[in-house]
Amino acid sequence: MNKNAYFLKNIVVGYYPVWFYPNILKVDDIDFSALTHIAVAFISTYRKDLNKYSQIIKQIIDKTYLTNVRVIASVGGGNKKETQNIRNIVSDKNNRQQFIKWLSDYVVENNIDGLDIDWEFPESKKDSENYVKLIRELRCILNKKGKNKFNEPYYLSIACPGIDFFGRWFDIKKMYQYLDYLHIMTYDYYGFYSDLAGHNSPLFFGFDGLSKDYIDWSMKYWEKEKGVDKSKLLSGLSFYGRRFDKVKKLYDKNTPSDKENAVSYRDIKKFYNKNGWQEIFDKKRYVPYKINRKKQIIITFDNKLSISKKCDYVIKNNYKGVIIWALGQDKINGKQELLSIVKNKFKGEKIAIG
Repeated sequence: MNKNAYFLKNIVVGYYPVWFYPNILKVDDIDFSALTHIAVAFISTYRKDLNKYSQIIKQIIDKTYLTNVRVIASVGGGNKKETQNIRNIVSDKNNRQQFIKWLSDYVVENNIDGLDIDWEFPESKKDSENYVKLIRELRCILNKKGKNKFNEPYYLSIACPGIDFFGRWFDIKKMYQYLDYLHIMTYDYYGFYSDLAGHNSPLFFGFDGLSKDYIDWSMKYWEKEKGVDKSKLLSGLSFYGRRFDKVKKLYDKNTPSDKENAVSYRDIKKFYNKNGWQEIFDKKRYVPYKINRKKQIIITFDNKLSISKKCDYVIKNNYKGVIIWALGQDKINGKQELLSIVKNKFKGEKIAIG
């Protein structure tokens, strides 16, 4: 496990999607002082758009070294084609080893500090076994490459689901020694694919108190059932929400579709304020939602108060830190409102919540 960077009391990993550049968030506008690590998403397993990715990550590296922020290349993502391609790559020994060599060479040649593997998700015993091989072989070759520019072993993490339906295929016991951190994606509990119009990322209780659809359940699942030490667990923060149409109340029946319904915090604040919109803070679940009863629309999301409470939860329960999906979605009038709260909690910068 890496040494120097992990004297840090808490880890704050902000994901920066390359498609956000430059319209949503320019590299110059990233508040690196709020972060310990920045994960640039995503390196395509098809190696497409690699030139653009390389240009952006170079800009970020030029900005981060003096601010002591580590730069991680995130690989894969939630795209179905990328998911299938990872599956195809890892299932063949030669393809897997060629991919690992290319990826590790790319990291070293571009002065990157480590890797985050975002396979969403393995879903069979074969996938599970091949994922272990990928991580074990990747750690081996990264160790042979030496150390990053901070004189640390290269960072290696995996993105993990918040639910056990996919989590069951992560053989953490066999991967554990090779990983620095697990990035737990404690969001997307409900979305366009759901039967219910539920909270995107509730801290407690979920749908009915018995369901497994909230952050506290997910973190305890990875800690207690999967056996991951708290020092390796990072909890997810969402800078976006989910919009549900043709619903009358929270957890009303939703008709699943293929149409993406994610809405950035910025757009929620900008477009969903007047003309019948009401904001309610769900005290049972520690997250807000907006409802327009006349139009029959509900938006579940996070605001400054809920982000603050989630940071408090991580600190109180001694988890190592947080991941953020994604930087820039909270930028309003030049200010990154939610990131400022995270900075307040983990870096001691005093920011008003109200």
